[in-house]
Amino acid sequence: MTIQTTGWCGRAAGDLRVGPPYCFFHVAPAPDGSVLLVVGDVSGKGLSAAMSVSVIIGALRSNPMREPSQVLTQLNQAVYGFISGFATCCVALLTPEGQLRDRRAPQHHGATLFSF
Repeated sequence: MTIQTTGWCGRAAGDLRVGPPYCFFHVAPAPDGSVLLVVGDVSGKGLSAAMSVSVIIGALRSNPMREPSQVLTQLNQAVYGFISGFATCCVALLTPEGQLRDRRAPQHHGATLFSF
């Protein structure tokens, strides 16, 4: 399976300007052809937010889990107490045929909120 991605990140203008976005993403292909996708952002700004992203990416890269609910559970356990603030993210698992097999996002804003 080939996944083509396009990234865009920009600053808000006027009253919406609150600082640079501290977003993260993780794409993890598996030998069976499935692909785990994680996309999110963190609260805060400056060095603290940048370090939060670093901790989250490190936790995701060391996570062998493939099921979105397990990924979120492990991510919460891995980062709790190491950073302050919160993050939102969506975790999805694509089949080798490119079908969305599972995704985890709560009912509020379409992303999963986990706080530290």
